[in-house]
Amino acid sequence: FRGEVDKYTWVDLGSSYAPSDILAAYLLAQLEVREKIQKLREDIWNFYAAHLREWAERCEARLPVVPHYTDQAYHMFYVLMKTGEDRDRLMAHLRQAGMQSVFHYLPLHLSK
Repeated sequence: FRGEVDKYTWVDLGSSYAPSDILAAYLLAQLEVREKIQKLREDIWNFYAAHLREWAERCEARLPVVPHYTDQAYHMFYVLMKTGEDRDRLMAHLRQAGMQSVFHYLPLHLSK
């Protein structure tokens, strides 16, 4: 976000980030309504999962699988496309439709 590295390619020693007072106050307010926020995120995530299932089968794309014995944060809904070219076409299509999509998490061994 600050332009120090491209995406998730940080391969240096870790850092310590203490939040500012204003950020801590903002986060505290979110913690107070955590259940409401999580429920909204879960509803959106489930909407995507239900409405993209048939499309994913046709495109040979993979949608997230959450084992029944786990909980999740619902912070991100991802789609794994069959090829990088398919991914790039999907991202271009979403961009043209005014929807943001990002490519996440390069393997550490490929990030240099």
